[in-house]
Amino acid sequence: MRKRLITAGTISLAVAASLLLPTAAEATTVTDIYASPGGTGTACTVVAPCSIYQAKTNARAVAAIGTDDIVVHLFGGTYWMTYTLNLDMTDQPLNGHSLTYENYDSNPPILDSGQAVTGWTLHDATAGIYQASVGALDFRQIYDGSTRGIRARYPNVTDAATAGPYLTVTSTNTSTVTVPTADLPSISSYSGVEMVKLDNWRDKHLRIDSVAATSTPGQSEVSFMSPESSNTLFGSFPQPTSYYFLENSYDFIDAAGEWYLDTSSTPHTLYYKPANGLAPADGQVIVPRGQTTMQLYGASITNPMTNITVKGLTFQHTNWTQPNQFGYVTGQAAIELTTNGNSTIPGAVQMTNVTNSTFENNTIRDTGAQGLLVFGNTSGITVDHNTVTDTAAGGIYFDSGTAARRTSENQTVTNNTVSYVGRDYSDAAGILTTFINNSTLSHNDISNGRYSGISMGWSWNDGDTGASNYNTISGNRISNVMTLLDDGADIYTLGKMAGTTISGNYVSNTLRSSWAGPYNVAGIYLDNGSTGKTVEGNVIDNVTASFFAYNPPNHDNYITDNWYNSALGTIGTLNTVSGNTAVTGSAWPVDAQAVIDNAGVLP
Repeated sequence: MRKRLITAGTISLAVAASLLLPTAAEATTVTDIYASPGGTGTACTVVAPCSIYQAKTNARAVAAIGTDDIVVHLFGGTYWMTYTLNLDMTDQPLNGHSLTYENYDSNPPILDSGQAVTGWTLHDATAGIYQASVGALDFRQIYDGSTRGIRARYPNVTDAATAGPYLTVTSTNTSTVTVPTADLPSISSYSGVEMVKLDNWRDKHLRIDSVAATSTPGQSEVSFMSPESSNTLFGSFPQPTSYYFLENSYDFIDAAGEWYLDTSSTPHTLYYKPANGLAPADGQVIVPRGQTTMQLYGASITNPMTNITVKGLTFQHTNWTQPNQFGYVTGQAAIELTTNGNSTIPGAVQMTNVTNSTFENNTIRDTGAQGLLVFGNTSGITVDHNTVTDTAAGGIYFDSGTAARRTSENQTVTNNTVSYVGRDYSDAAGILTTFINNSTLSHNDISNGRYSGISMGWSWNDGDTGASNYNTISGNRISNVMTLLDDGADIYTLGKMAGTTISGNYVSNTLRSSWAGPYNVAGIYLDNGSTGKTVEGNVIDNVTASFFAYNPPNHDNYITDNWYNSALGTIGTLNTVSGNTAVTGSAWPVDAQAVIDNAGVLP
């Protein structure tokens, strides 16, 4: 390890010329630690880098002394993460010093929680299906290069935006579903098969227990396993005409890119039908293994981790298998798995009880659940200039949890590119915050999601939530969201949040899906409990409805000086609507065009 002294002279000679050099007490020393994908030993120097786990061990020893800031430099290349890089209070440098994990060179460090598959053999020459042993691994995604595989399904997917087509449900009761018998495929067994069912703003994954004919000719009743069959949300707000597909049977493999994992064998066997019909090369297919790649975990809000920076890293191929044991039913927006005791749906990167820290210029991709999850009591987190893409669930989530854990304030989420979220759990949002104060969501670019782009708030009434103080949603560019579900928007809010402003955003091309239910789809949606919010200076382009602000309680919101070229939408009379300009086509006034040009990620 090499120590370096940071003084005014090492920052800027011009500045140093006009300032006195710091005293010894004011000087900050930095301990540099170096890791590489093939690193060995314990030196952790630039000429003899160690493993990423050894770098953590060395950094922890320096942190305990409390005299230095610490920078862990990661050389480029792929780090195969055999377990989560957990950073907790023993990794927190004492005496207010900082800890940074960052890339060292132009080649990005890739922290990969997956495992390469080797030993492919031809299983069915006629169908073009190959097989490989994956040991004891269990997973719900595979990746062939940069392409997410398709968990074998019926009917075959033909529309990537909606994951359609779907079959139609005849009726839903509190624990079972009735479907036309003729729609059910002829397969050897329904063991392990899941029904993926759409209900307005929810995407449910239900493990089938049995299928039996009903007393009505041509109809079959599908029963499901517990706990999803007994969950109180199973039959709540059923979509009047609901849709579904079936997945996870070897018998469904009949289209390029489909795969099936047989966990009844020892070892487990992966079956895959490659798009090109050729045997995959060793290492070409990656399967996820670790649930979370990196976690920062403070002891409590009164004893948090602080002054942590993570920048320039890539995180990929994370796992999440809880739906295999519990199904998947959530209340809204893929926050909690209600079929597993309201357990938090995890992120590839997680921060819990963290303050005054930065996550910047990172990439999160190919996840089994959320991308970045900031959970619990947090404050002063900056999430800036990151890319989050191809997530099974949400993109960037700030989840304050239940009423006892609503401290989330002074957060900054800016200049992030979030795309193709909700690939497996369609009810996930691009960026979501629950109870949050004095925070900014600005100049993000969000696209290609099946539910809402930005979702803020987590209360369905106009009472004080502790999250009422002047949040800002501004300068964002959001497009092609709500491609499947309903009751959402490019920008969607819940609860009071008085003083919150939604301004200077450009939202476009958000149109109701043919598979959606009857609830509203809008450019900007102020849902139940919305009060004291100002919506001004936004451009709404080619959406189903520009605004929706009607569900009670809904009052004292100001929707003013916006531009729109679609239907205005439905706005309750207790709100103020003024100065909005209807535009034909793309004939935007100069001020509106300036909003469009300024929206999205800044250089």
